[in-house]
Amino acid sequence: PSGHWVGTWQTAMARTTPGADQGMPNHSIRNVVHTSVGGDAARVRLSNALGTAPVLMGRTTLAVAARPDAPDAVAGTMRELTFGGAPSVTIPAGGEVLSDPIPLAVPADGDLLVTVYTPAPSGPVTEHPRSYQTSFIAPDGDHAADEQGTAFTQPTTAWYYATAADVRSSSARGTVVTFGDSITDGDRSTISANGRWPDVLADRLAAQP
Repeated sequence: PSGHWVGTWQTAMARTTPGADQGMPNHSIRNVVHTSVGGDAARVRLSNALGTAPVLMGRTTLAVAARPDAPDAVAGTMRELTFGGAPSVTIPAGGEVLSDPIPLAVPADGDLLVTVYTPAPSGPVTEHPRSYQTSFIAPDGDHAADEQGTAFTQPTTAWYYATAADVRSSSARGTVVTFGDSITDGDRSTISANGRWPDVLADRLAAQP
């Protein structure tokens, strides 16, 4: 396959989740993230950068979101991720991991579901709290591979563990990175509408010849 690996979404880990000092055991966390460029393959980066203990990812999946404000996947797009060929991975305290690439038609200016199942207690949960995006939690077991989002009954406006998604693109040649404070995060923009100024910039760049 031809093409270049470029970032389609990324966020900075900012704090640990209040009240989750032992992690989120037996929870599935479905992060909804917005793409900029599309591609024919994808890989995901997970972070335990602010954790004080290793965290086990019992299962991690990636799918195209059916809608930007719901936990349902487009039928047929659910993919199980591996890490060095293994279906699970333990991220050390302060560490990050990058999944193996998987074939997936990732839409430009679309949404992905990055879902992790954390089966065991761990240390504090690494998160980005000001996502201006509704993501979802299933508090009762491994639902990472569910296409239907009915088990994900708890909405949240934080991203947990997921910190980046890359795509293999035959057209994009690089990645634009925006640095800033809460305004760059999307402060005062509509939740789940992807109206942050970096999203607007991405749309403007995509419209260029």
